[in-house]
Amino acid sequence: MALFLIGIPVLFLEISLGQYYQRGDVSVFGGIHKRMRGVGLLSIICGYLLFSYYSMIITWVLRALFESGTSSAPWGHEQITSDASYAYFLNEITGIKYMGDDTMPTRLIWQNALYSILTFAIIYLCSAVGKL
Repeated sequence: MALFLIGIPVLFLEISLGQYYQRGDVSVFGGIHKRMRGVGLLSIICGYLLFSYYSMIITWVLRALFESGTSSAPWGHEQITSDASYAYFLNEITGIKYMGDDTMPTRLIWQNALYSILTFAIIYLCSAVGKL
């Protein structure tokens, strides 16, 4: 509900003001009033925070996609349960130790760091090609 009432109208506001002023967020809101530059700066900071959150989710999905055909994936067995696949995702993909109802972060997964570099490269290429 908040997306339709706040998010989309603010998005259209930023786009239309950016088109009118032909500048970025900080300059647009600074053009309205000098003290409103913080609003533009906060929108940029929120974009970076969302980028860091969703890029890690994309990293996990890419790793699960590439490793789904290996022999270590649990769905190659006939007796697979949903709990076993969930535990595989938490233990192997995300690095969270799964023991029933108790989940605890335990270790750094170096494969995720490499897949994260791949994710950043894909996002960079999509951004670079999208500007052409």
